[in-house]
Amino acid sequence: MKSISYPVFQRGRIYHYHHRINKKFTEENFVYHHHPFFEIYLFMDGEAEFIIEETVYKLSKEDIMIVQPYKFHAPIPTPGVRFERIVLNPFPSFFSEMHCENYQEILFKASLNPRICAADAENFNLLSVIYSIDKYFNDDYTNKNIITSAKIIELLYNLYFITESAQINEKNSETKVKDTIVSEVMKYINENFKDITDVSSVTDIFHYSKNYLNSIFQKNMGVSIAKYVNIKRFENVEKLYRQGLSLEKAGIESGFNSYRHFAYAYKKEYGISPKNGLKT
Repeated sequence: MKSISYPVFQRGRIYHYHHRINKKFTEENFVYHHHPFFEIYLFMDGEAEFIIEETVYKLSKEDIMIVQPYKFHAPIPTPGVRFERIVLNPFPSFFSEMHCENYQEILFKASLNPRICAADAENFNLLSVIYSIDKYFNDDYTNKNIITSAKIIELLYNLYFITESAQINEKNSETKVKDTIVSEVMKYINENFKDITDVSSVTDIFHYSKNYLNSIFQKNMGVSIAKYVNIKRFENVEKLYRQGLSLEKAGIESGFNSYRHFAYAYKKEYGISPKNGLKT
């Protein structure tokens, strides 16, 4: 499977939005990818699953997925079936420019149980807000498009109530990915990324050659083991930074040798310095 990453900012936008319908598509249209910002994904019609790292979710019409920054994910639609979805990505700049930085915590909490079934999405007024965003969206991605931006804030506000509710439908219909080796390697990296010194320190644990295991991992994830380790470190840096650590300390705590090492890796991946990309 191929994988791509997206930059933190795109041509001055404070969010990204699209509503798409596909009738014919190939696997290349839906690559495994990650990005350093949230994704709110509404599945509108068709037959599809949604994969977030090692977990696969069976989607029903009007289910919503909330994907954390840095998590590898992709829709997996059934070939030959009409596929319709809405995707909304609030960038870090959205929260600062709209003066709602604390709303990022709502998304983090919502993404702990990433699938919101259609019934809950309807009961908590998420669907009507997303459809109203679709109505008012006019390709103006800046905060000048105040109606759309206000609707995004309303959506986040409604997500707060769904995260606090004790009456949420817990049916997630999730299964692990088929390749258990890759799943085990991902789990190991997710738990030990701070202490991993090189690829050999991972492959030796599983008693496979470096080339063989890296090849299997690359085929399934679209990235090398070394790159996946770095992305898990970026994820932890942001977590620590939100908790009040400096970027320098957060980088060291997450397994980078120095701030220079962290900043170089981050800019190489996302095309922007961490001081700009991780603004709060």
